Amino acid sequence: MLKTQLKTGASILTFLSLLMGSHIGFAASTIDKAQIENDEYLKSYFTVSDIVYEEIEDQGFGAMGNLDKFYYNRFLQSYNAVSSASTNEEINPEDATDIGAIVRIGKEIWKVIEKNKPVVNASIDFANILPKANPNWMELENWKAPQSRVYHVQYKNLYNMTVVDYSYRVLFTSGGTFNGKGKYLSHVTILPANLNVLWGYRFNSEVKIANIVNQGTTESPVAGAEMQVTWSVNTPLVSSQSSSSYFMNGNGYFNDLSSLVRIRSSIDRDLP
Repeated sequence: MLKTQLKTGASILTFLSLLMGSHIGFAASTIDKAQIENDEYLKSYFTVSDIVYEEIEDQGFGAMGNLDKFYYNRFLQSYNAVSSASTNEEINPEDATDIGAIVRIGKEIWKVIEKNKPVVNASIDFANILPKANPNWMELENWKAPQSRVYHVQYKNLYNMTVVDYSYRVLFTSGGTFNGKGKYLSHVTILPANLNVLWGYRFNSEVKIANIVNQGTTESPVAGAEMQVTWSVNTPLVSSQSSSSYFMNGNGYFNDLSSLVRIRSSIDRDLP
């Protein structure tokens, strides 16, 4: 299909050099918007024609792509470290949201993908929604096994080439109780599972704990959290940003609150 759409001439060399990463006729870093708009082949390459957002079957943590096993091992290390903690930690007000009976501990916003690469910190970023009393981790009981859902985002251009292919895991652990009461959440996070981005496209993604609620009572809280994942796809020609939101609670309930939502798209916006 691609071969039949290309004609002989300088544009083919430009297009092929773009795909192959070579420097036939120009330096790749010098491509600008004007050059793209004046070349039908480059313009088609940089124009997104189809976007897919879907939940996909989870084949097992570590088996869903080129990043999944790496984050599986990091998640286990983080999970075991927290689960075996035996001392209270002082809550940093900048990393907490207090709504009375429950409190969010951990980051509110963090980057997952930056400039086509996963953001790797010393430890995995996640949020816990726990009793305000801030008990010792060893005093929290009845945790269930972590729950996981895998979502897939795919962008194609006018040549039907997959230019961005991204999968990620929504993870959380529910069921924690304190003194036999409440249902709390821990390790609420999103982790990359697979990422492939073609030359000339820039992909970024971040996570936000948008809201926490108490779905129970003051005496026996049920922690609830809304988590939003946002991603952007940028080229010298166009920029778009999309997001999806998820809600989970201490009883193990989970809901995908939105299908793909296009927040904004502007052909005039330059690369950040």
